[in-house]
Amino acid sequence: MKKIFLLILIIVMIGAFAFSQENDVRKLKWGMSYMQVKEIEGLGDSLFKQEELLGMKVEVVFGCGNKGLYSVTYSSSNPMFLDKASAVLNKKYGEPQKDLDYSFLMEAQEMLKQYPRAVLDIFLKNDYKELEKIGTAYSKTDAKRIIRGGLAKRNKWEYGNTVALMLDSITGAVLSYRPKTHHYDNKKKFNDLIEELKKKVGEKETTKKAEDIF
Repeated sequence: MKKIFLLILIIVMIGAFAFSQENDVRKLKWGMSYMQVKEIEGLGDSLFKQEELLGMKVEVVFGCGNKGLYSVTYSSSNPMFLDKASAVLNKKYGEPQKDLDYSFLMEAQEMLKQYPRAVLDIFLKNDYKELEKIGTAYSKTDAKRIIRGGLAKRNKWEYGNTVALMLDSITGAVLSYRPKTHHYDNKKKFNDLIEELKKKVGEKETTKKAEDIF
């Protein structure tokens, strides 16, 4: 009788694990259509909602594009969210590594191209002096915020098809889930962009030196 009970328990556990592996984040799979996400999450006309997580209020935003669902992001202004969410992720997936949110950076690539020296100094030398020279106009302030936030190191966990990235910002914690292939494809594109910016800065410096000669 005990053997039969143990066998049933093992089958149930395997079944539960297999079910959990069917989803990439929440009850969703990457690439699901907007309508599928909307139905599963009970969304209205928008792709975000408020809910409670770990005893705190959070905003959840679902990113959908031509290829379906590509991100799920939690944000909270509660200072405890970072520690509590990180503890859960550490327990499930181990200690995090440091990385950037390359998907966010590639979405902002046109802005990054406008300030190549600031981007390179932060990325290569962790030097923010050039960024502070950009200015204080509203559009400039927005650019500074995006560049600073985009190049801020995040804690990264990986599991299955998914990468989880946690950012501690001045406005609160942001936890983003993205497809692993999406993350690493954008990492390659970002590295290509860095090489492009190096050439752009190099050409400017060469031109400047030539002007000094004459």
